[in-house]
Amino acid sequence: MFSEHWRFIAGAGWLSLSIDNFSGGNYVGRASIEYLVGKRWSFGGAINLAKANVDIKDIEDAEGNPEFTARVDMSVNDFSVFARVRF
Repeated sequence: MFSEHWRFIAGAGWLSLSIDNFSGGNYVGRASIEYLVGKRWSFGGAINLAKANVDIKDIEDAEGNPEFTARVDMSVNDFSVFARVRF
């Protein structure tokens, strides 16, 4: 907390996975600032970042011939505004 009414929250995560011909990874990050109005109410804003990628290599047909290879690479970055009620 910066003061009695302001707080800053940050977080990050990462995942990597490989199974047979499939491999991929994902990372996420978030940074937010929040103003506490009272005991129960607050509002704030956040920056959210996410990136995911998947690689699929040499999926074979019934005769053993390479049939499918693909790569997916996706990013989602946004800004959110929120209000929070605590119980």
